Amino acid sequence: MRPRVGTAIRRICLTVLLGTGCGTLGDGVPLPDNWPRTPLRGFVLRDLESPLVIERAGFDLDMPTVEPTGGGLPLHLFGQLTPRNQPDRKQLFSAVLTALDVATEPADLFAPTLPWEGQGIGNPMWLSGLPDLDPVLLYTTSDGAIGVFRRLRDGSLERLPMPLFTAGTLTTGKLGRVSPTLENGRLRLYFSVDDWSVHFADTAASDVAAFVRGDLRPVAFSISPSLITAANFQVSVSRSQQLPAERLGSLFVRRFTTPAGRGRYDLYGRAEAMGKVALVAAASFRGDAGEPFLAVPDPLLAATAGGIPMGPSVTEVSGHSVLLLGLKMVQTGIAVAVPQSDLPKQP
Repeated sequence: MRPRVGTAIRRICLTVLLGTGCGTLGDGVPLPDNWPRTPLRGFVLRDLESPLVIERAGFDLDMPTVEPTGGGLPLHLFGQLTPRNQPDRKQLFSAVLTALDVATEPADLFAPTLPWEGQGIGNPMWLSGLPDLDPVLLYTTSDGAIGVFRRLRDGSLERLPMPLFTAGTLTTGKLGRVSPTLENGRLRLYFSVDDWSVHFADTAASDVAAFVRGDLRPVAFSISPSLITAANFQVSVSRSQQLPAERLGSLFVRRFTTPAGRGRYDLYGRAEAMGKVALVAAASFRGDAGEPFLAVPDPLLAATAGGIPMGPSVTEVSGHSVLLLGLKMVQTGIAVAVPQSDLPKQP
């Protein structure tokens, strides 16, 4: 019975954390307030009047991810760029944000060039912590293969000639955005299947590092059971009605250390029900089938300024949490959201 009791206690603690915040038992003295925040609800657009900070006329920009370079400005941001009305022609883009309120355009574009990449590549995600390697950039092809870019000494990006996983390897269904985490020498690649259920592929980080260095042998992996589904999330379809989500995708998962020093997996995604869209979040101390993710009841983004939220990612900028997201308005671009408490004070 002990494992079941332990799991129940962890889920109670996580429920309290999601509902009321994080605390510790003891003498009542609060922990030093020197840990980065990781809100799971209540982000607001930093500028409701002009929320887009990266855009390009005639193109839709989405799926932002920040290269790990130190935690402060400027941000070297990557995402996917799609010509208007040509959704199969995805490319990767990069841009440099010198400030969270200064708009810019994509600087570099990366189109598919290899036969296995097909017509489009998208869903970039940075992976750091592989043994003796700088961060690498993962991406997916239009048919579900996973490719890798690595940084060279001159700062340029080199595309590996073979995919880390070929199309159809991780799932026979529709593969969603793949989001990596790393712990105790194991790499997990979280992903959604058919915009419904969340799983991860587990493999040795050393095997992936060897692949990146040039050993292009297939990487062995195992697939987890379903950890959470779209139906676990609620989407507001009117002022007074919420319904279980029918679709869940655009996943972004990261492993975070809480103020109490405990590891936690935070999951962010895009949920849909009856044509309505919300950004949502969930969390788990273990992030696996032994402790599936617990959905946060409130939306991740409190207001959208009339836009439709797309793919999210969360990063820390100088000790503050920042939500980066695709936002569909007249066109889709990259927007910045912050916790309400971080908004500039009005005079």
